[in-house]
Amino acid sequence: MVQADLATTDGPGILADVISVKFGKLDILVNNAGRNAFCDIATATDAEVNKLWDDIVGVNGRGTLLLTRAVLPILSPANSRIINIGSISSRDPDPNLSIYAGTKGMIESFTRCWARDFPRRYRCTVNTVAPGPVATEKLLAAPESYSGILREKWDRTPAAARFAKQEEVAWVVAELCDEKASWVNGAYIPVTGGATLS
Repeated sequence: MVQADLATTDGPGILADVISVKFGKLDILVNNAGRNAFCDIATATDAEVNKLWDDIVGVNGRGTLLLTRAVLPILSPANSRIINIGSISSRDPDPNLSIYAGTKGMIESFTRCWARDFPRRYRCTVNTVAPGPVATEKLLAAPESYSGILREKWDRTPAAARFAKQEEVAWVVAELCDEKASWVNGAYIPVTGGATLS
């Protein structure tokens, strides 16, 4: 296993170098590292907002950009994939998540740009998978002030009154990696059970 801090400017390059030495090429990049934090930017101090901005944008935005850039030279020349994990927060944000939602909008824009810029040059496709709330330990332990908002999402989700399971999001990512998905490029795929339809 290789570990690197994607919040640093050299972390993505470390990962790319190890992949290059061990495997020579990379078939699939899933940009799934991310940070999240609640912040009422109207009442938080400048120091709090600046710290959260640096922390969240450093991983979600810059980390995604630099890791993608670092692996471009080693992408497999036949049907490689770049899959960015976004969030429905970029289109349907919850309260006090403006920094996080902004970074997920950034990732969505990266996908649209890269889906135009990279496929012919690097023989890849670029897509965004955008889950809604996923039943992770962190989310299930969220404070009541936030979990109450999320329960509203449960109640209006047409598929079922629950959060997504991690394996349901992983399945969508895996399908995009299949050879048969070679014509799917520049897509934004919500994995929400239809929560944003109402």
